[in-house]
Amino acid sequence: MEELLIVKLLGKNIGWRHLKARLTKLSLSCSGMEVLELDNDFCLVCFTDWDDVVWILNTRPWMILGHCLIVLRWHLCFHPHKNELHKVIVWVRIPGLSLEFYDHNILRKIGNNLGRTIRIDHNTLHKAEGGDEGSYTTKRIRFARISIEVDLAKTLGNSTSVS
Repeated sequence: MEELLIVKLLGKNIGWRHLKARLTKLSLSCSGMEVLELDNDFCLVCFTDWDDVVWILNTRPWMILGHCLIVLRWHLCFHPHKNELHKVIVWVRIPGLSLEFYDHNILRKIGNNLGRTIRIDHNTLHKAEGGDEGSYTTKRIRFARISIEVDLAKTLGNSTSVS
């Protein structure tokens, strides 16, 4: 049961067969998957390999026809009508940061100011080879990318300060 994900396309209903075709295209690197239609526009995606689940959860945000595809881990007692989407994981792109802000602690605080930081993109910041513990480097300074969990019940503020 660990190789299961729940998906839902936000903002658009494209039908189960079309969604299945799009998911198959998106996951070409996966070794095998089956898509099962659930009620309330949810689908259950069954993978044959745990590495595929990890890849789906940790790669870019998934978009279909310009709409965000929400990907959640399956859990016991999931019911598509009782379980509303309270929290979602999204990627946030932060352009124009000065180089001194490309610091693990600072980027984590920025993410936590928006929601709960899940991870920092590998191209934004990754552990330096042969470096000291806590030594990071970046491949991209055009923008920082942070994965955060956002509570949909809360209003996202427009504050630019980081505490």
